[in-house]
Amino acid sequence: MPQHQLLATTGYYIRQLIKQHAQELQSVFTNGAQLIADTTADINRIIANLYPNETETTQVMSELELLVQVHQHLRNQNSLYTSTLEQLQDIEARIFRILGLNRVSYSR
Repeated sequence: MPQHQLLATTGYYIRQLIKQHAQELQSVFTNGAQLIADTTADINRIIANLYPNETETTQVMSELELLVQVHQHLRNQNSLYTSTLEQLQDIEARIFRILGLNRVSYSR
């Protein structure tokens, strides 16, 4: 397990995003090939499995921390502007891609 770990609140937030979009997500890996990010997954283990290089793991975790902070900030603005909703979707897509998930549709 890498030294650097996500904050517990970040892991929780990511699992909630996965739960919210579960019907839209699919793993980019064939069954059994990797740990799969889902609502019960240890996000730290998923990252360590996907990014075995310690430096890369640390970079990915830092990126996820930042993406979650930006996502929370935008979401807390309660903006209905199309640009804000698109930014939220883009951030979610980046988070999911890091975890080996693809969004198969953008329906809400």
